[in-house]
Amino acid sequence: MPDIKVLPFFGQEFKFMMHKLDGLLSNNKQEDVGYLQSQVKAHLDRPFIAVQEYIPGNTLHQLSPQRAERCFDQQSDSQDRLITLGRLLAADMFCNNTDRLPCGALFDSTKPLGNSTNLQFEVLLDDKVTTESTFLDTANNADINFGDAYAIDNKQYSIALTDKLKVEAMAAYKAGIEKRMESLFEDISYLRKGQVAVTEYGYPSVKEVVEAVRETC
Repeated sequence: MPDIKVLPFFGQEFKFMMHKLDGLLSNNKQEDVGYLQSQVKAHLDRPFIAVQEYIPGNTLHQLSPQRAERCFDQQSDSQDRLITLGRLLAADMFCNNTDRLPCGALFDSTKPLGNSTNLQFEVLLDDKVTTESTFLDTANNADINFGDAYAIDNKQYSIALTDKLKVEAMAAYKAGIEKRMESLFEDISYLRKGQVAVTEYGYPSVKEVVEAVRETC
């Protein structure tokens, strides 16, 4: 996860942030600068505010085939990012988080695509790749180096057993986890028996997701 810090309104950091924002808005040449200032102050008129670290990069949704290949296959630490994905999936399963990876068979079958914008891969900046350049936003430019994977906008969906519908939802959640774990061990079995190569996509769990995507398209 990116670093996150909570700033109380009475702290020096909060006041410094407000001072900097006010300065940026004052130098804004738009005619409605007064309106912008009032809107910013209205939204920040609260006892606490969470500030999150800015990490330049691409979300899973933004990865082109060329960048995905470089991110997950062509770099020395590509395997580490795949392991991080597995850990994130396990955490999302535990928290019943439907708002990241495409796990419709596990979570909500009406949302099999998940929300791939909530998974970000850091892009390491250099003289060529900067936050101001268009290189970062051009999907076909694959000559970049990726850093860590980050989970953003984390959520959990608790199931309170207060009525019959919630009890049924909990039963469906448990059944989804059992099905996902069965698929995982079936994947491992396929690998051990040589029925599918590591670089191929014939895994039972992958086929399950692909079929769910096709049904919604």
